Amino acid sequence: ITLKNPNNLNYTVIGDSVNVTFRSPTVLAENLIPDEFAVTGELNYNGITGIVQVPLTVSVPNKFANSIYPIGDYTITVNIGQ
Repeated sequence: ITLKNPNNLNYTVIGDSVNVTFRSPTVLAENLIPDEFAVTGELNYNGITGIVQVPLTVSVPNKFANSIYPIGDYTITVNIGQ
């Protein structure tokens, strides 16, 4: 999981993984390599401290763009300090 931090916030991620569900043909699902997928979020907060749910985006490699789709919405819990 990569978090972009444009405001240079002091933060701690609570938990370090997200289970993502994909829809794909079985033959492709058997050969997926987790490192080929990107999960990103952005700490685009100003003046907020405490625990927040940061929305995540799941990116599928181009070679699977028309065959594999993430299902659902994903977030990660982050504690933003002062």
